[in-house]
Amino acid sequence: MDEIRLKNYRCFKDEQRARLAPLTILVGENSAGKSSFLAMVKALWDIFYNHKVPNFNEDPFDFGTFNNIIFSDFNERVSDSFEAGFRIENETEESKDCIPIEFGVEFGKIGTAPFPNKLTISSEKMELMFTLYLDDMLTQVMLTQVCIQTKNGRWSSEAIPRYIRRFEGNRLTPMLRILESMKPVTLASNSEVWEIKGIEYTSVSKSGSNHISENDWRQIEKLLFEATFPSTFSFASLADTHLPYASSPIRSKPVRIYQPKLFAWDSEGNFAPMYLANLFETERGNWDELKAKVDAFGSESGLFDEILIHTFGENDGGPFEVQVRKASKRAKGKNRNLIDVGYGVSQILPIVIELVRSDSTQLLLLQQPEVHLHPSAQAALGSLLLQNVLKKRIVIIESHSDHLLNRIRMDLRDGVSSRRPEDVSILYFENSDLSSRIHSLRIDEQGNVLDAPESYGRFFMDETKRSLNL
Repeated sequence: MDEIRLKNYRCFKDEQRARLAPLTILVGENSAGKSSFLAMVKALWDIFYNHKVPNFNEDPFDFGTFNNIIFSDFNERVSDSFEAGFRIENETEESKDCIPIEFGVEFGKIGTAPFPNKLTISSEKMELMFTLYLDDMLTQVMLTQVCIQTKNGRWSSEAIPRYIRRFEGNRLTPMLRILESMKPVTLASNSEVWEIKGIEYTSVSKSGSNHISENDWRQIEKLLFEATFPSTFSFASLADTHLPYASSPIRSKPVRIYQPKLFAWDSEGNFAPMYLANLFETERGNWDELKAKVDAFGSESGLFDEILIHTFGENDGGPFEVQVRKASKRAKGKNRNLIDVGYGVSQILPIVIELVRSDSTQLLLLQQPEVHLHPSAQAALGSLLLQNVLKKRIVIIESHSDHLLNRIRMDLRDGVSSRRPEDVSILYFENSDLSSRIHSLRIDEQGNVLDAPESYGRFFMDETKRSLNL
């Protein structure tokens, strides 16, 4: 994802476009739309990469009904739908040129919930549009129309057979599979019927050429393949790491003694102790690698120097505790239970694990990861974020920490990381009357923030002047 667009969604009335980078930082006042932005990124990812209907009330987000989600002006809706989309710069193997692919979705209302009625995928040469609805039982997603437009014409197919448009549960069948079953064998010049692999499609309208050329079909298939599996992802990694991870701003409380149980990734970080214990007991090589990275951050941040797992009993799978040790210049330090040290350690631990583990997901949406951290630890977290920026990963964080942002700027300036300024995007959310605006800011080689509006940083400048009695 290189750019996100929103319209009539939550606090965004007019269309807003925002540049994404491998590391994107959302800044701005409370209630300016930062969490809404994160939720929409997850929704778009779910639709186009996970092929499922998004849920705007899935933890850690809770946005209510369609009427709560669509933008309203003085308690009145300004539209019956809201829109979103994103653009990717897809690098072709042949020319190494970046061919933009645009994705779009229009959300309507089914019952009280938002539903993606129309999906579009387009490039400079063609556009594909899929019209969807839920069946009467609200359990099956149905495909009712597919429109294809190329430079040679436009074709619209309706009345698609039920067994082709029936999907599993609420999951959307991958679009490439849909089009594969639609490729026409013949399309007579005066015919209102497509003969598609022995299946008749009625109500086909067309303009321009009487048939879709083989070259057009190859381009359509290529577009769908590149759109569904962008060049930055591999088939091997996509199967296990395509599910996004979204964290809550407040994470789980530490426990003195943990009881072994099956763990699942959750927004509050309850998975973290079990994940560590599982690695410690069954995958010592991976444990040593992860522990070294976590310890390095702990030492840099001043939170701890070593993290340990202490098990009770001789058998694997017994109760355990998470310990941390903080050393001094004269002594190694005592191992202390996680619950007996500062709250910031348990709050940051799930975030650090997600950033440094080798099998982490490719989309991380982090809300206020700096919660409960001292300013020096917030700055260390900024360095950790920048160090773990990878081209195949998108990390978007919502933050209120100037210490975190300033560390990222200084590390870019000083060449501490191999990352470049273009690998970082700052999105400034500005309250404007009853709606919000998104400003895409850049960082230059000297660590300066560029393209900032007058309101950006005004509060901190005013406070600084006041402290200096200016």
